[in-house]
Amino acid sequence: MKALPLLLAALTSGVMAEPTTYRKFSVEEREGSLLACHPIAKDKKPLWAKGVAQGVAPERKKDRREPYFEGPITYVRAPRDAGEPFHSHNHQPSITWLPNGDLLAIWYSTKDEKGPELTVLASRLRPGEKEWDASSEFFKAEGRNMHGSSIFHDGSGTIYHFNGMAPEGHRGWDKLALLMRKSSDNGVTWSEPLVADPEYRERNQVIAGMRKTKAGVLIQPCDAVPGGAGGTALNLSRDGGATWTDPGEGKPSPRFTDGAQGLGTIAGIHASVVELKDGDWLAFGRGDDLPGGLAATLDLLSKTVIRNVKLPEQTFEERVEAIEAMAREAGIAKSSLELNWADDEGTQSSMSIRAVPLFYDELSLAELVRYSTDKTKLNYRFRPRGVTFYDATSSKGPAPFQQKFMPQSISNDEGKTWTYAASPFPPIGGGQRLTLLRLQEGPLLLISFTNPDRRKPREGGMEFSRADGSTFTGHGMFAAISEDEGKSWPIRKLITPGAGEFDGGAWTRKFTATPDNAEHAGYLASTQSPDGTIHLISSALHYRFNLAWLQEAAGSP
Repeated sequence: MKALPLLLAALTSGVMAEPTTYRKFSVEEREGSLLACHPIAKDKKPLWAKGVAQGVAPERKKDRREPYFEGPITYVRAPRDAGEPFHSHNHQPSITWLPNGDLLAIWYSTKDEKGPELTVLASRLRPGEKEWDASSEFFKAEGRNMHGSSIFHDGSGTIYHFNGMAPEGHRGWDKLALLMRKSSDNGVTWSEPLVADPEYRERNQVIAGMRKTKAGVLIQPCDAVPGGAGGTALNLSRDGGATWTDPGEGKPSPRFTDGAQGLGTIAGIHASVVELKDGDWLAFGRGDDLPGGLAATLDLLSKTVIRNVKLPEQTFEERVEAIEAMAREAGIAKSSLELNWADDEGTQSSMSIRAVPLFYDELSLAELVRYSTDKTKLNYRFRPRGVTFYDATSSKGPAPFQQKFMPQSISNDEGKTWTYAASPFPPIGGGQRLTLLRLQEGPLLLISFTNPDRRKPREGGMEFSRADGSTFTGHGMFAAISEDEGKSWPIRKLITPGAGEFDGGAWTRKFTATPDNAEHAGYLASTQSPDGTIHLISSALHYRFNLAWLQEAAGSP
C-alpha cells in the first residue's frame, strides 16, 4: 500500500530523531522493499547549512507596476570545499523561496544519468548577494541513483523536499522509491527521510513543482514512466506529508487522445500542475502530444491569410461578430491576420484581425488553404474532434498528417480522472521541461519553448508583439499569461536579456541571446518570492522578472 503513515515509519526505524543537518543517510530494507532511512550526521556542515539567517526576512518594497528584469546568472557553481562532488552533467533542478529571504535551489549532478554516482547538490542565493553560493552535496545514499528532486516552501514556514531513490547499484530511473523530508528553519536541519513509497517501481520519478491547494492538499508530480511519453502521476498528501497516495496506482494506462479521459494520470511526462479558482486542476506536459483542435491550430497559424466562401444567411457584420466571438473564446487577440471576404455581388471587404481560421460552406465544414515558407500547399479540414491535415502536393495523393500540440489535462476531482485536450502551445522535446505557476497577482504563468528540437533552435518560432504594434518571430523560451484560468493565453513574451553569450549547461550548452532569440532548452523550475519577483531557473541559469515586465511588449529591434 502506497500510503505509509509517519507513525509506521517511526515504529520501523525506532524513535523519530530531532531534525538535524545531514546530507548522507543509510538505508534499511527487507525483501527488496524500503523500510527506513537513517541520517548520517557529520561535524562539518555543508555550505548550504552555514551562516543561514533565521526569522522572517524584512519586507522588501518593490513597485510591482514597474517592469523589472535581471539576469541570467549562473546558479550551478562548482564547490569551493574539498571533497564535495561535482560532476560533468548537472540537471533537473528545483527552486523555492525561503522565509528568511534566501532562495534555495537543488539539482542532480552525475557523470551518467543512469549511474549510481548520481547525487543531489544545493546552493543558496542570500539576500543582497549578486552570486549564488558554491554548491555542496544535499542528499545521497551511497551507491544509489537519486533521480528526481523537488523542493517547496508552503508559505507557512515548512519546506518540503521530495526525492526518488533507486535500489543499490541499479542503473537508471525505472525503479525508484519515494522519500520526503521537511525543514522548519530555512533548510538548515531536516527531519529523517519519510518513506513515502517503499516499492522500487515506475510512477516515482520526482518532478519539480510541488503545489498546495486551498484545501491543504500537497501535490507532488512524478513521471509515470521512464521514457519520453506515457504521462505523469501525482502523489497527494492531505495530512501535511504524513501519508501519500497516488490516485492512478493500479489503474489502466490511459489513451491520450483529444477529449478522452484517463484515471489518475496526466498527459505528458514532466508535467506541471496548478489549482484553478473553481477547484479544478490544470496540467501541461511533455510528450503524448495531441492533434490540435480549433483554438490550438489557429494559434500556430497566426500569419495565415483567410479567404471565406459564401456564408449562408449572414451579413458581413454578423460574420465578423461571430468570428470575433470565436477569437475571444480561443484567446486570440486582434493583430496582424488579414481576413478577406466577398459578398454575393463580388464586393471585396477586408479587416485586420487575428481570428479563428474558420469559414462555413452550406455543410458547415471548414477548409483553409495555407502557404508555408516553401510555398507547399496544405489543405486543413476542421472536424469535430480535431484537425486533419492533407498534403496536396504528395505524389501519392492527399496524405493525412497531423500537427501536434503540447497536451493539457484537466481534473475536477482532485486528480482521480483527467480529461485530455490539445493546448494552444507547441510541443516540447528532449532537454526541455515547462513550468506552470499561479502568480500572487492572480494570473497563471506558463513558461515553455517555441521549438521541441533543441538541436535546431531557429526552426519554427512564435509571433510576439512589439510596443509599436508590429510583430516579430521569436525563438526559444517564452512566457504566456492567462487571466481567465487557462481558457486563453493572449499575453506572450520571449524571455531574453536581448544580448550576450551564455552557457545553459546540461543539454542546452552555449547560446547567444538576441532580441528574437532566447535560451532554446533547459529544465525549467520557478517560484515567486513575496516581493513579487518571479524566479525562473533553467538547467544552469537564473532569471528574475515580474508580471509588469511580462505584460510589457518587447521594444524595437
